[in-house]
Amino acid sequence: MYKIILDLEFCKLPKIYKDMITHCQNEIIQIGAVKLDENNAIIDEFNEYVKPMYSFVDKKIENLTHITNDMLSDKDVYSVVMNRFLEWIDDEDAVVYSWGKEDKIVIEREGNMKKYNDARLDKIFENWRDLQEIVDSMLCVSQNLSLNNVLKGINVNFIGQQHSAVDDARNTAFIYQTIQDRALFEKKMKPLVELMQPTESLTFSMGNLLQEFSF
Repeated sequence: MYKIILDLEFCKLPKIYKDMITHCQNEIIQIGAVKLDENNAIIDEFNEYVKPMYSFVDKKIENLTHITNDMLSDKDVYSVVMNRFLEWIDDEDAVVYSWGKEDKIVIEREGNMKKYNDARLDKIFENWRDLQEIVDSMLCVSQNLSLNNVLKGINVNFIGQQHSAVDDARNTAFIYQTIQDRALFEKKMKPLVELMQPTESLTFSMGNLLQEFSF
């Protein structure tokens, strides 16, 4: 059974599509993912841009993601890229992890808007996990930690370009790999824990995290 670590980049539907916006606010412009084997080693990756049907990349999204409208002009649309993504997963029992709930919501809503139906996608939704929620629970924090904050908390710099879907997926995968080995996780977290709240456990408050580390 594979583990898929997924990240998306997307842009907002223009306000002129009032009826659509009530059901779907975004269109995906990049799907990035890495595939982990039974030993949690990265064995493959998926990285494709997606041409939106109704939206365009504004300057804010371009500055954030470095994706331009020209880059998307000759790319395939949602349904075609999603088909390739599902073929790439190639495992009906695969568990998909994302950092937060938003990516799952965007895929569901865009699929519904564009009438994209595929039993493989339904199966993925059943096996979807929120890694951010898992980490927050492990650390007993009351607010959602950002991907970059968790990396900094274990003294690791983000590798690649932030808000590149495939780079975000790779870095999220690193966090997933780290928390599988509790001893390694405690070792990496130890400096932060000792600085904020020296105890035998890894429990600390979100208030301490924000007080000691300002990102």
